[in-house]
This record gives sequence, C-alpha cells and structure tokens, in this order.
Amino acid sequence: MLTPRSVVAGVVAGLLGLGACSSEPRGAGSTTDDDEVTGAPSTTIAELPEARSCPPPPARGGAPGANVTAVDRDSYDLMSHDDVRLRVNFVPAVRVPAPTLLVSPGWASLGATLDTPSEAFAGSLAIDALTRRGYNVVTWDRRGFGASDGVVALGDPAIEGGDVIAIVDWIATRPEVVLDGARDPRLGMFGGSYGAGIQLVAAAIDCRVDAIAPNMVTSTWRNSLAKDDTTKVGWINLLVSSTDATLAPELLTIAEIANDDGVLGAGELTYLDSLGPGALVDAIEAPTLVVQGTVDTLFTLDDAIRVFERVRAGGGPAAMVWYCGGHGVCPTGRDDAWVAERVVAWLDRHVRRIDARPGELFTTVDQTGAHWSSDTWPLPVRASARGSGAGTLALVAASRAGPPAADDSTAAGMANVMRLITPALVASPHTLEADVEVAPDALIVGRPRLRLRYRGRADTPEAGARPTRVFAQLVDPVSGAVVGGQITPIAVVLDGDDHELAVDLEAVAWHAPDDGGSLVLQLVASTPLYTTPRLGGSIEFTAIDIELPDVGGSLHALGAVANDAAAPGAGR
Repeated sequence: MLTPRSVVAGVVAGLLGLGACSSEPRGAGSTTDDDEVTGAPSTTIAELPEARSCPPPPARGGAPGANVTAVDRDSYDLMSHDDVRLRVNFVPAVRVPAPTLLVSPGWASLGATLDTPSEAFAGSLAIDALTRRGYNVVTWDRRGFGASDGVVALGDPAIEGGDVIAIVDWIATRPEVVLDGARDPRLGMFGGSYGAGIQLVAAAIDCRVDAIAPNMVTSTWRNSLAKDDTTKVGWINLLVSSTDATLAPELLTIAEIANDDGVLGAGELTYLDSLGPGALVDAIEAPTLVVQGTVDTLFTLDDAIRVFERVRAGGGPAAMVWYCGGHGVCPTGRDDAWVAERVVAWLDRHVRRIDARPGELFTTVDQTGAHWSSDTWPLPVRASARGSGAGTLALVAASRAGPPAADDSTAAGMANVMRLITPALVASPHTLEADVEVAPDALIVGRPRLRLRYRGRADTPEAGARPTRVFAQLVDPVSGAVVGGQITPIAVVLDGDDHELAVDLEAVAWHAPDDGGSLVLQLVASTPLYTTPRLGGSIEFTAIDIELPDVGGSLHALGAVANDAAAPGAGR
C-alpha cells in the first residue's frame, strides 16, 4: 500500500529525478553494424580530431581504483575523498575502448544500470542505446541517496565536486576507456535537475570533463530556493518531504523558517550561496549545452540565462535550448525526443568528436509548441511592447495566485497527490489583483521589465517579521494560463511614503497569435509557490509600466516539432 509520503516521493522522482535512464536487458537489440555503433558511417576513434587533454587535478581518495570493491556485474563501491562510500555503476560500450558518459541522477533518483530500468525523461537516453552508439556509461548514487553513504550535500563543490574527481580517477583506470592522457578519460556528462548543477561544478574544477549537457540548471541554490530573498516554500517542502535520505541540518532549518515567517538570516543565505556552481561557472572551458524548461518554476529560465552568459563570457563554447518541460506543467506535450536529439548531437560532436550538428546557438519553444532559433545572443530587441496602468491592491489572503490546495484527506492515489502539490509549484491566474493589459505583436523572449510607483501601508506597522512582498505574473487571456507558470516576488516598503522601483520578471517565451493577442500583467498579494508575505493593508500603484522584449525578426521559425505522446503533466 502506498503511503502519502511514498507516493509523493514517486512524484518527485518524476519532477526532480530527470537524470534517470531507461534500459533493456543487456544485449537486447545490440548490433555490430558500424553505423549503429558509431552513429556515423565509416567514422572511427582513430579518425577523430586531436584529443583535448589537460593536467588532471590531484587524486582524491588515494590511488585511483585502490579503494573500489565489485558489488555485482556492473556495480561497485568506491571510497570517495573523505572515506564516504559511493555506489558507482559502469556499463561498457558494445565496442571498447570507447569514450565515456557520466550520467548524473536527479533528486532521490539512483544511478541506473541495465538491470534497473526506469522511465527516460527529457534529455535522457536509454543506457543500451548509448552503449550501442559507442559510449561507456557510468552512473552513481549521489551521496546520501540509495546505496551511497553520507549526508545529502546539494552539489557542494568541496564535497560532491570531490566525489566526481574520485569517480573520474577510477574511470581512467578502466581498460574499456579511451584516454586523452594519463588519468584523463575522454568524458562527457549529462543528466537533469539535481543532476545538472554537479555537471557545472565538475566542469569548472576538473578539466578532464570534455563536454556537458546539463538539463534544468541552477545558477545558485539561493536564486532557486530564495529568489530575491523570498523563500520558495512550495519547492522547499517538496524537497524535504520527498526523501528519507539524511539531509544537511542547514536545509532542514531553511525549511522550518520557510514555513514560519519566511525570513532567512545571513547564515542561511550564505549556506545557499555556497551550494551549486555559483561563480565557478566562470571557469568552465568545456563545451556546455544549457537545457532549460520554459515552464520550470524551480530552476527558471533566468537560471539558464545566467549560466549560459557566464560560460560564454569565460570563453567556453556554449549553446542554449529552451523546451516545454522541466519542473512545471507543459501545455503542449513533452519535448523529450527533440531534446534528446540535441543532447546526443552535442555529446557526439564534443566527446566522440564526429561531425554531428547540435543546432544553433539558441533555440526556444513558444506556447503553441513552435520552435524558434537564432545564432545571436543576446537577442536583438526589435521593439518593446508596453502597457501602462494604475490601481490599488488589497494585501489580503484572498489575493492569492493559485487555487486552494486539496484537503490532506484526499491524498490517496497519484491524481490527488498532484492536486495537493501542483498549487504550490505553478502560478495560476486570480481575480483579485491590480492588472495591466499589454498587446505584443510578435515573439516575446526574455525578461519583461516592470516599473512601479506606489505607496503602501500595513494595517499594523510592526506586525511580525514576515517579508513585505507583492508578486507579478503575465496571464494569457486566451488560454487562461500564466505564461510559463512563472511568478516573480517583488520587495515593497509599506511605510505610507512614495516609492519607485524597477525589476526584471522571470523570463518567458510567448508568440502573439497572427490575429493579434494580448497579455495581462497581474500584481497579487501572495502565491503558494512562495512563503506567505505580510498581509493586511493595501498598496496604491500610481503607475504600473510593463515592457516586454519583442525579438521578432531575430529568430527564425523551425515549425512545430512532434512532441512525445504522453499527456502533459507536472515535471514533464
């Protein structure tokens, strides 16, 4: 019998475990045909361009391979740099020696093997298909999950970065592996969600990583879980409640605060800043394909833009793909197969070093499922679609951008669990708000700019420590949906004086219908996605100005791409 916790854990494996791979029994469908194995006629390892090699970092955890114990056919226990045991899986290519892919699993997901099939999500490929294509495949249980020991470290570079170095050291000792130099395997990485950030960390601190394709990236955990110092309580609760793994006490403290007054102290913010890639992204030289979902409300398009621009600024080859998926609800069907094609082409070109064509510098999808591409970034803004207005917003509990969550008693079965968690993860329209209509006439891609003049006053000037916030979202009146499911927290001052501010909203991709269309900017008092701010009182907006980046003409249409047949759903 499934308990509510176990069912939620299963949902989260779908929402956050997007680095998982599907598989068939070993040898099923295997072939010795050259085209199938190599992915390109008459291309062999010997014919590839000269390898990119580098001095490896210092070995972590003693002599590479010395502290590795076989568990079964494909699985091993490896002692990491701090004597924490990691479960690592190695599945060799059909023909060896071969380049290697290190697949990083998502939150609460385990490293897949040929004997542990699981559903392939966006950007992932079956292990058996990869081994036939000409790759060794290595997966692992992240520390704290599955058969790996330790405390979940949320991609801490000093801890989990050291885990990857130890795994790469061991990979280099395997006879099945093509080497570019001593202790330097030819190596690519891919995986999604929780499995994306560790790729950025690894590529920054270990030059042996030849290419990465992180799907659903975070720039920093602070930006993802406490954007503008506003705790994202819906996602924090899901992360904490969805696993029985041992979590860092700092994360548990953050969850407690998010459910209390929502105001994180300097210590908690510093902790979140220390996790994930952060400024390390500047050091990445490996070719990086940044893949992000347009409806992702945990790791938003803003995270992808930050990572992509910083990798390019540091000189690393990079491209960016936005697709309909991620941690959110996709209205047009999943882009899984299309994303997988882009990922494997990127890895084929930069790891196998064959003449694969991974696409243009930037590709996105609009709300209809049509794809658009450009070889230019930043995208030239042709014009700005503007809207202006004014209004008064009552800071009351009824002004809430999201339907009420179902009662806990309904938590029996997957459908009811989704009813419970979806309101906390995706923004939705509301009728009690201050709104402004804007009518773009082309393609909107990027961050809208919002300017406000206002005066606000709380009913009780010293009523608790909760943050003072309002939230902004764009609604498509035709579909009745919030664009991308995105909502942005905005810090306000409730002292009765006049104030002005300008903020960038979460990035979106939206195409105006041929017969014209409009979007509505809504300002609301609260949303289940974020911690409830201080309520009571009102804000008079004397000027509301919204500016949308119209990039029509700077992208060309690829047309609609056939999406997977699976019904749209959260996390797909």
